[in-house]
Amino acid sequence: MTPALSGYTDMIEHHAHWETLEPATRDAIVDTCADLLGTLHRRRWRHGSLYAKHVFLRPAADAPTGFEARFIDLEKSRPLLNAGREKRRDLEVFARRLPQWRSATWRRFLGRYLQRPAESAEVERWLGALTLPNR
Repeated sequence: MTPALSGYTDMIEHHAHWETLEPATRDAIVDTCADLLGTLHRRRWRHGSLYAKHVFLRPAADAPTGFEARFIDLEKSRPLLNAGREKRRDLEVFARRLPQWRSATWRRFLGRYLQRPAESAEVERWLGALTLPNR
């Protein structure tokens, strides 16, 4: 059972208004999602059903990015066994419903997710390995 997420909105809702959001807000949302997914994977855990509708955000002035984030539907989550493949799967499932995220957005996301510069070879490698919409 998922407790009430008062004040939170899922990524699908944010995505529906993506083009009307201020660039700084879009960057903050991307950074918040990257931090959330990065933390999950660095702790050697996978979501297992990471659709964008399973990531919820809420504005929070005291949060480093200006948003707090939460996952829902964690019943398929498990420890990472094949880390590279399972991380890619989580990221590709998350990306499916985010077609307005362009290459620069994914580069920013992966840089933050990997805790590397967006122009790094590691980010480039991940961009090449992932199947992302509108890349």
